[in-house]
Amino acid sequence: MSSIFYGLEIAKSGLYSSQKGLELTGHNVSNASTKGYTRQVLNLKSVSANNRISFNDTKFEVGMGVDVVNIEQIRDNFLDMQYRQELSRQGEYQIKADNLNFIESIFNEPSDTGLTTVINNFFEAFQELSKNPESLTNRALVRQRASALADTIKKTNTQLEELQKELNEQIYDKILEINSLASQIADLNKQIFTLELRKEKANDLRDQRNVLVDRLAQIVDVKTYEDSNGRFSVFIGGETLVNH
Repeated sequence: MSSIFYGLEIAKSGLYSSQKGLELTGHNVSNASTKGYTRQVLNLKSVSANNRISFNDTKFEVGMGVDVVNIEQIRDNFLDMQYRQELSRQGEYQIKADNLNFIESIFNEPSDTGLTTVINNFFEAFQELSKNPESLTNRALVRQRASALADTIKKTNTQLEELQKELNEQIYDKILEINSLASQIADLNKQIFTLELRKEKANDLRDQRNVLVDRLAQIVDVKTYEDSNGRFSVFIGGETLVNH
């Protein structure tokens, strides 16, 4: 091959890789606000010479320019794992905080109508009755305070039972959501595996899957694993939720 054709081949490879780089840059910029999008980079390599040319009676081995290796996501699996662990903790503590706040409002402590105040009033009435057992006023006060105590306990119990029922319904809804997310992840697994089996990149589909896994981590403590063949699995409490 003459030096002219070598130069053209090198120029062509440079233009092609530059074009791919510009396209990828545009893709990154366009998705800057896309939820779950992972920035991508173009990996290049130099193309070794497959021939030698002579120049001024000296042998030079000239490369053939540059070639695109692949498009890689800038993502760290270890950081993903740490992030999802924190998401799970945040979800757990948020649920606990919300429900403990609700329980606190049920007991309404400290207040003039809280259970502690009603119990204290009941025993104070008994204390007054012990000083003058024959007093009809003291007897009526004990009866009134006892009735108030019974009503308060009954009301508190009813509210706690309603909260328990509501939490059971929330658990059922979360189970449905977990199953839905698992189904979507399994579907994306199939699409990603099929594309990458044909040596095509599925980076955007991987981003969609990561978003679903992050949503799942907000509900339960999840672990993920991807083997060298690209088979992706999701585990909850050591049990398999999605197996490839």
